[in-house]
Formats: sequence, structure tokens, C-alpha cells
Amino acid sequence: MKISRSLRCFSMAPLVISLALGVTQGRAQAAQVSLCGNPGPAPGGISHVIVVMLENLSYRQVVGSASAPYQTSLASQCGVGTAYFGATHWSGANYLAMSAGQFPASSTPGCGSIAACADSSDNLYSQLSAAGLSWAAFMEAMPSNCDPSAAGLYKLGHNPVVFYTRISQAACQANDIGVSDLTAQSGAFWNDLQGGTLPAFSWVTPDTADDGEGSGTASQNELAADNWLQKFIAIIAQSSAYQAGNTLVLVTYDEGTGADHTTGEDCTNQSLDLPVINGVSAHQDSCHVPLFVIYPYTPAGAQDPAFFDHYSITRTVEDIFGLPYLAHAADPQTASLVGHFGIAAASQNPAPAVNITQPGQYTTVSGPVTVTGTAAAQGSASIVQVQVGVDGGPLQAASGTANWSAVLDTTALSNGTHTINVQATDSNGLTGMANVTVTVSNLAQASSCPATPPGMTELSGNLSLESSQTGWTGTYTSASAVSRVEPAGGSYDGQWALQVAPKAGTSGKVGVNNVSPIWVPGPPGLASVAGQQYTGSAFVRANTAGEQISLVVRETTPTGTGVGSHTSTVTLADTGWHQISSAYAASASGDLIRYSLYASNLSGPAQSFLADCMSLQTP
Repeated sequence: MKISRSLRCFSMAPLVISLALGVTQGRAQAAQVSLCGNPGPAPGGISHVIVVMLENLSYRQVVGSASAPYQTSLASQCGVGTAYFGATHWSGANYLAMSAGQFPASSTPGCGSIAACADSSDNLYSQLSAAGLSWAAFMEAMPSNCDPSAAGLYKLGHNPVVFYTRISQAACQANDIGVSDLTAQSGAFWNDLQGGTLPAFSWVTPDTADDGEGSGTASQNELAADNWLQKFIAIIAQSSAYQAGNTLVLVTYDEGTGADHTTGEDCTNQSLDLPVINGVSAHQDSCHVPLFVIYPYTPAGAQDPAFFDHYSITRTVEDIFGLPYLAHAADPQTASLVGHFGIAAASQNPAPAVNITQPGQYTTVSGPVTVTGTAAAQGSASIVQVQVGVDGGPLQAASGTANWSAVLDTTALSNGTHTINVQATDSNGLTGMANVTVTVSNLAQASSCPATPPGMTELSGNLSLESSQTGWTGTYTSASAVSRVEPAGGSYDGQWALQVAPKAGTSGKVGVNNVSPIWVPGPPGLASVAGQQYTGSAFVRANTAGEQISLVVRETTPTGTGVGSHTSTVTLADTGWHQISSAYAASASGDLIRYSLYASNLSGPAQSFLADCMSLQTP
């Protein structure tokens, strides 16, 4: 069954589940899954594989290097292949080798254009599509999806998808995705992690400033790649996909640089590369590079001396998803990572793949909430039952199996953060799990904005807009129209609220920014403090159900250069008031903290949303 990355609608009658499950006194915290070293074996199979390709650093330049402290620690925290090798030289050839099990001879001089390295070979991406499995390639700094030309920090030869002639232009446009910053809490990769829509297979390429081949000195390039990887792994580790225990991350380098004589190879000598002659390697690949295996059930500090190379990753992906071996992935000397590093043997039946399509991760919900999703058994198994619960409490059966649905009555829960848990069981007795975190906000009409909690400082002035629009005249886009109105039925806390709508003749993303005052810095002592958390919130109301509202808390330098941000998004299922919040930890001291509230899918001036009690608080 195809694992879809898009939302689906189901016509079946949902089963209503009462939430009187003994969790109204607060959220029962499930045990946090560590990055690696969790007691095994894994409860189910691997549903997601993420491959990260970095650039041009040999094993000894990384593991144990003072310029790569995170990767050195990762070798102790997770798994490392101590005898892992690239396939050849030049970037493009190695990227194609890993994703197709071979590389065309034209790719060894480099792939500066599509024509130079166009490849008609079968490849992992087309294999996955043929098997009904999802895939995506996330390319940092690529200006547009499936971009055929190098630009800025995006290097064409680091994007294998665009060279395969078997991949249609439509499939390339849909799945070869440009992301401005793969370590940011925004963008397509972040959205897939948070929304439970991570593909079965993800290829990740950082930009040339982050991949190890930047324009600085060798040590600066190593440190840049190390810092990038630390931030990237951090956003994976906290995701529901990784916490479900079914996501494998493989990090390696395309090739090394210079002489690295650990086993006699020389990364500058292309004559020491493969070929394979009569199914046997003429000699060992050149370029000894790191391989980091990051998986919850990889023993901490696992060092595997088996001979692996880029074709081993090809074979591993095929083993996990039951695909036939491509080219050199089938060679007798190509070892799979399956059976190593705690990765379950290929003969074991993988657990069902479970996906929650709604509600989205970190959305705000109220009243009866429809929870929908899909469950797919692997191999010849079938899905027997899907069960839904909240906060690790008792599970009750949902309606349907492959496409399932349930209605949760959130009025039985306290307002605040809760986790919806879903478990699917197949005919082999194996279980797959998924979860989504939501904020329950069942609100009555208020007479005032919520009081500032003890120990917190309110940085916003004019929260309720009852006297003026001071501080809220900024517009998020040139299409935004922001006005202070008296809505029918009153605002959230009284009489007045902001109304945000597209200007005449426009549509799409519109919103409001704080402009005067800029809360941080404000009076003395209110500049940002590194590591300190700033929590923005607002109460919003759609005039049309289905509107998507986002709240951004953003850090900039005093001159306006962006430093970082956090965005929370809620889809409003009705036209009542709902709270949305977004928390951001400052990266540096002395910066500005800004606030934006916007809708992303308004069809025109007839649509709008209201906002009230707009707040920014910090400890």
C-alpha cells in the first residue's frame, strides 16, 4: 500500500471515544526514547530511513578531531562503521553510486550539468515509487524544487535525483524539495517530522556552507559540518517519528581528501577505486570515511569493523523495504547494515506503518476532535486493529483499519498539552505506533486576558486592544489589511479585537506584526538573553472553518538580520475562539524578539480572522 505524504478524507462514520480515561489531572509523560542505546530488541521494524551525505572528509579528519567534537561524541553515543569507504572520487559519482548501486563513467569528472551525468539506471527513488512507498530528497539552499542548475550554496552534483531520467519531471517537482535551512524549525523537512508525514526514505543534502567543503580553512569546514549535524540530529531526535522507534538515520561523507593510509588507500588516487570484475572487487575502495548509525536500538558506542561502502547503504535500504538489489548492491562483497548496529535482520517481519493525518502536530483543538490516519501492514500481513488513546492511557478501538477514524471528546481533558496515541496491530501480532501532540483549549467567553503566571514577565503592552491599536499596526505581507474592530458577540476578552484580511484583489498569506513597541529590547534589561525562552500567544477566531493560523516568534539582530525563529500552526476547525502559542529560546544576548501572527490560506477579502490577547512572556 502506498504511504501518502498528503492528507486524505474518509467517508466512514467515525467511532466516538470518550476521553474520561483518568487523565484529566494532567498529562502522563511517556518515557523519552534516547538517541541510541535503548534496551532492545526494537519493538517493530524500521518504517523510515534518512540518509545524510556530507562532503570531503576522511575518517581520521572527523572521528577524534578537535574540529568535530559532536561527531566524535556521536561515535560513542551511537554506532560507527570503522571500515566504511566511498565508491569512487568526485561528488556526483558517489551520490549516484549510493542511490543507484552504480555510477556512469561520465560522472567521475564531476557533474556540473544535467547532460554531463544524465543516468538512465534504475535507482532507489524509482524502486520505492514502484513499490508504493514514499520518498523525498531534501536539498538545503536549492532555490526551487527539482532545480537543474547550481545557484549560491546549492551544488547540482550533490542532488542525485535530477540526473535520473527514469524519474518523471512531475515526480521530481513533487519530491525533490528545496529547503532554506534544514536545521530550522520550519520548512518541508521540519513539517514532515512534526506532522507525521515523514517519507519511507529521505535523502538529505546540506548546502555547501554546512557540508564540510565550505570556503573556510579545513578546520573551519569540519566545525561547520559538525555544528550543522548536531542541530540537524537534535530536531530528528525530538520528533514523533524518531520517538516511535522506527526511524534509522545514516550519516556519511561522499569521499575523503588527501592521503589516508589506514588500510593503504589514497583518496587522491582514482586508480584505486573499484571497478568490480566478474562480481569481485579488484581491490578495496579508496577513501576511508565515517559512517554514523543513529537508531534508538543501536547499542551506544557500537564500533563495527566490517567492510562497508556506499553500496552497503543501497543494499540496506533495499533490505529494509523489501526491494530487489540494484547493480553493485548485489555484489557478494557488499555487506548490508541489516544485522549490524541493532538493525533487525531482513528476515524479521517489520511492524505496521502508522500515520496520523489529522490533527496535525502541535495544533490547538477543542470539543469533539476527529482523528484520522492510515495503517499499512508489511509483507503478507494485514491490519487487524487500530486503537486510540490519550497520554498513554487505556486504548480503545477506532473505526476501520487501513483507513481508520475516531472522534475524541476533548472536553473531558484539562486545557493544555496532551498526546494522542495510536497503535496498529497486524495479523502477525506486531504493533506499530504513532503519536501527535496537541493543545486542548476548551474556552468560555472571557472578561479579561489570562493573568500572567507567577514567575513570568509580560513583555507585551496593549494585549487586549480595548483602548487602541498601539503596537499592532505592522503588516506581515503587503497584501495584509489589519484593523481594530468590534466583532459581533464581542472579542475574546471584551469588545475590541484585531481583524486581519487580504486587501482587495489579493489572497493567500496575510497577518500582523508587532511594530511599536518592539518588546525586546524595550526598557533597560529587556534585551534578549541567550538561552532564555520567549513564549508568544494569542487568541484567534476564524470567520471560515479550516483557516490555518500561524504564530512566529523570531530573533533578529538589532540591524534586522534573522537569527532564528519558531512557528506554531493551528487549523481552526470551527469559528470559535482558540489559543495558539509558540515558544522560542534565544540564541544570543542583546538581540530583538519579534512577533508575527498570520493566516496562510485565505481566499480573498471576504475571509478574515480575529486576534485578541496577544502576549509575549518570559521567565
